[in-house]
Amino acid sequence: PPEGFVCNAPAMRARRAGGKAWDQRSPYERMEIEANEFSVGLMVPTMEFRRAREKLPGCDLLHLEPLTKLFGTSKEVMARIYVDTAAENIGILTSQNGLLKAFLIPPNFPYLGLAKGHPLPPKSASVSFLKNFSPGQASAITPVRADAWLDRSSPRAELYEQVFAQRDGWAMTMLIFEEPTEDERDEEDEVARRWAGPRFAYGR
Repeated sequence: PPEGFVCNAPAMRARRAGGKAWDQRSPYERMEIEANEFSVGLMVPTMEFRRAREKLPGCDLLHLEPLTKLFGTSKEVMARIYVDTAAENIGILTSQNGLLKAFLIPPNFPYLGLAKGHPLPPKSASVSFLKNFSPGQASAITPVRADAWLDRSSPRAELYEQVFAQRDGWAMTMLIFEEPTEDERDEEDEVARRWAGPRFAYGR
């Protein structure tokens, strides 16, 4: 543009996934996204990350510490890569003093109905955990009610939560969302049908 090409904070956080379609983005936004992807690829080469990640099975916030040390990145950068490359459907949220600060959520993750500055949901495991644990400690991955976090979801969906306490009131929360497979849904529907009471036409 006439005033020159200048990066701002939102552009630095722009991602290819989610948001507008690629052909609907401006040339400058596409340039910034490609530059971000290139710089991350230099810091965390795909093959080296894949080999390191294979040694850490499943999903666990405690994986971020050795990965950030190995590649020399911040936890925020590594958390973004961790979410984008996870086989599971996960999201990572950061908070400070109980208030949400940032969301690393993939496009296919259910809607949370939360925004930056909102308090952690009162029914979440994060609220109770952070009252009693010190920086550097992480909770176990525990099942939680889906409605503790999600604005809406299938009643058969399962949600798991883990929280990692950091210094100065900061914390990371990981959510793992699992939907039943098609076979499991069919089986549950069949069980419900068999246990349903008899139906009678009105007036007979």
